[in-house]
Amino acid sequence: MSYRTWLATIGLACGMASPWSAVASQTTSPETTLLEFAESVTAEHFDVRAAREEVDAAISRQNAASQPLYNPELNFEAESGGEQAAFGDEVSKLGVGISQTIDWSDKREVRALAAQGAVLSAKAELSLVEQQIAAKALKALISYRTSQQLVDLAQNRVDVLQRFVDLSEDRKRAGDIGQTDLDLARLALAEGQSTLAEQRVQANEALQSVRELASGTPRGWPGLPEDLPPPIESAGLDELAKRHPRIAALRSKLAAAQAEIDVAKSNRNADPVIGASVSRDGENDIVGLNFSIPLYVRNDYSDEVDSAASNALAVEARMHAEYERLQAQLKTALENYQGSRNALQDWNQAVSGRLDEGLDLLERLWQVGELNATEYLLQIQQRLDTRASGLRLQAQTWSSWTNWLVVSGDWQAGLSELGL
Repeated sequence: MSYRTWLATIGLACGMASPWSAVASQTTSPETTLLEFAESVTAEHFDVRAAREEVDAAISRQNAASQPLYNPELNFEAESGGEQAAFGDEVSKLGVGISQTIDWSDKREVRALAAQGAVLSAKAELSLVEQQIAAKALKALISYRTSQQLVDLAQNRVDVLQRFVDLSEDRKRAGDIGQTDLDLARLALAEGQSTLAEQRVQANEALQSVRELASGTPRGWPGLPEDLPPPIESAGLDELAKRHPRIAALRSKLAAAQAEIDVAKSNRNADPVIGASVSRDGENDIVGLNFSIPLYVRNDYSDEVDSAASNALAVEARMHAEYERLQAQLKTALENYQGSRNALQDWNQAVSGRLDEGLDLLERLWQVGELNATEYLLQIQQRLDTRASGLRLQAQTWSSWTNWLVVSGDWQAGLSELGL
């Protein structure tokens, strides 16, 4: 067996099975799932709280709209036969009466239906806000966990280059290499340390993004599962678009806008006022009935109906536009996830088990003079850069999957079904 073959055998024996193995494992809470993390963030976020208050306000408005529109009115009447103050000795007529405006066209029911549509719209908006916050939290967590891995990888790069510098100094003292090779090793170490500092800054920025949304400490946040979610079926995109919270919210707004047309139409119907009174004029008892109704001759309120109809048409147009846009987003999100997932699988098959074992082998080849310093550094950088690209591809795949959950409209069911 040749010496180079012997070195390769030793390198393979020392190699690790996974390209992620040189990256330190994440310190996470095994009990916390991605679903629990996202739900805890949405439960505490102020945008979600504001949306819940909007729902409560809409329910209160619905209750108010269900109440009778008019209360009865009680009238008192007194007439004086002289110049003395009312209720004085000269009062000659006293009377009491009651009147009630009649909801002739059942405006209460129409307004209650409109308020009910507003409640449904507010609830759909709440679901939409929860989905947006959950997606933001999951993407921030993915970015943070990936940045942690990149920091570990950058630290691994520094450790490898530091060992290279130490060995280069030993070989320089032994006269095996020249000053140029030692300087090259030191410059590579300085570059690696700069990269490590940049990765740490990016990791802190990613950590800040998560802290802005989630409570607790990073130790309690979940890590990314080792296995990716399964491929997604492309069938049924139209049904997903129809059930999406954005479409549901617009559909509820359309129902509320159409109900407002009925409200505007009902306001064109005048409500009569009927009343009864009892009075005493001198020695005579008088019973009276009265009836009045507004005359909508100067303003028939037709413009309000036209305005409500135009508003409903505008909401309907926005709903159709959003539906078309959502269909395109579904197709794009699906293609992005499938493409990223397939690329990551191909990457794993291409490099799995080769990166770490290659570093051991390269060091031994350099020590025996089979590689010069430049070739050694070039090979190291290529392997570490390949590992970093794999981490970024993994993050891109998870981000594409998260985006699919958002676009598909049911992130809770998606996480729950996968046990995440």
